[in-house]
Amino acid sequence: MPSGSSSFGVDMRIKRMFLDRPYVYRSISKGKLAALKHQAGRIRTIARRSMRRVSKAAARKAALKRKEAMDRGDRAFRDPTVSRPGHPPKIHTEGNFNPKFILFGYDPNRDVVVVGPVRTNSRHNAVKSLEKGGRVPIYMGRKNRRRLIKTVFVRARPFMEPAEKIAREDWEGDWANIQNGF
Repeated sequence: MPSGSSSFGVDMRIKRMFLDRPYVYRSISKGKLAALKHQAGRIRTIARRSMRRVSKAAARKAALKRKEAMDRGDRAFRDPTVSRPGHPPKIHTEGNFNPKFILFGYDPNRDVVVVGPVRTNSRHNAVKSLEKGGRVPIYMGRKNRRRLIKTVFVRARPFMEPAEKIAREDWEGDWANIQNGF
C-alpha cells in the first residue's frame, strides 16, 4: 500500500511535490491520485486535531503554580500545560511548532505520499524528539554566541503514528476504488 508517514524528513522542498502540482498529477493515475489525497488529508487532519492548544491564561496560571511549587521545594509538580508521555503534544502560542505546518506531498522515488510536520531551521529536530522520544540539547544565548546549557531527556509524545493507525482502517475501500479504475 503506497503511503507513508514521516515526522522528521519533511522540509520546505515538499512544496514542489504537493498533489496539485502539474508534474505530480500528470505522473499519477486519476484514481490513485484521488485515493492518495484522501488518505494523506485524513492523516493530516487527525494529527492536527489530536493536539490541544494551551491558552495564554492557562500558561500564566501554570507559571504561577510552578513558581509556588518551586518555592515550597515541591519537585513532584506536574505542569498542566505539558502533555503526558504517550499523549499528543500540546500547542503553546510561542514557538515554531504549529499544526498548520503538517503537510503532505508525493515522493516519486518511493511512489508514496509523505505526511508530516515541516522541519524548521533549528539545530535539533524537536519534532523527532516529540514523536519518538530522546535527548534534546538546551542552548542559551544569541544565535552566534549560543552555548549548550544542558541536555534533557524527552519522553515520546507521538501524534503522527497514531494518526496513521486511525486512518489506516478506511484505506482498503480507497484502494479497491483504484483497482476498479475509480
